[in-house]
Amino acid sequence: MARCKRYCLHSFTALLAAALSLAAAQVALAAADDLAYYLPPGEVVWLGASEDALRAAAEDEQPTPLRMLLLARENEQAYDRGSLIFIPELGTHPMQSVPVRLWYQGMPAYGWYSYAIQPPTAQVIEFSWQEDSSQRYAQGADLTPLHDAMAQRLSLAVEHAAHQPGPLIIVAQGVSAALVTDLLARGDYPQIDALVMVGAHYPQWQLNQALATTTAQLRIPVLDFIPQHSHSWVLEHSARRQQQTQRHQHPSYRQRTLLANRANDPRYLIHQLYGWLQSEDF
Repeated sequence: MARCKRYCLHSFTALLAAALSLAAAQVALAAADDLAYYLPPGEVVWLGASEDALRAAAEDEQPTPLRMLLLARENEQAYDRGSLIFIPELGTHPMQSVPVRLWYQGMPAYGWYSYAIQPPTAQVIEFSWQEDSSQRYAQGADLTPLHDAMAQRLSLAVEHAAHQPGPLIIVAQGVSAALVTDLLARGDYPQIDALVMVGAHYPQWQLNQALATTTAQLRIPVLDFIPQHSHSWVLEHSARRQQQTQRHQHPSYRQRTLLANRANDPRYLIHQLYGWLQSEDF
């Protein structure tokens, strides 16, 4: 009788765990569909795993595969200039970032295909940027989990955008821009032709120092936007990036300030981005 009770209890526990996993997958799908409901109609594309794959993984108690939301706007001109992939700051949605939203919405009028993705979120919540927070000058943390999470999403977006003609440009903001810079420096994405950074930084001193050198060693054109009223991680390291690009003789690095009093002006922001693209013959 005791053995029967233990067996029944074990079976019930296993069934309960499977049911909870399936319920979690269904909640994730419902939340994703709910999010899509409030996004611009006709601009939502789902990349990665299918709904069936998510349910199957939950039923088999396997890790949940990536299913990613991509926003896409078609070029509005008779000619094709290329494609722009926009990535906002970590933990935010593309429509939450003013420059990302305005560029994404406005650049198709100038001959560009616009795409926007949401950067990693789950990996960021409890991430520690230092190896030992008790030390005053602790070393920067291992960024492999964030690099891998960003690479998964960027690979799906690049593969989707590669079907369009013309150059492929990445426009990334904040820590997302820093992670993308590291990935490009590894040579993972030779199909990317240029990088635009907006307030790029890491919230850790050693990582920020290394970011300046990594940026300078990129072999593609780089536009480095510095928001005028940004925080110290951006402002205090902008001069180092200029120094490093001169030291490493990067001929196509440009740094520009985004004026605070025009941060919400679509014409100003589009002029800054489009003017640089033209100067680089894109």
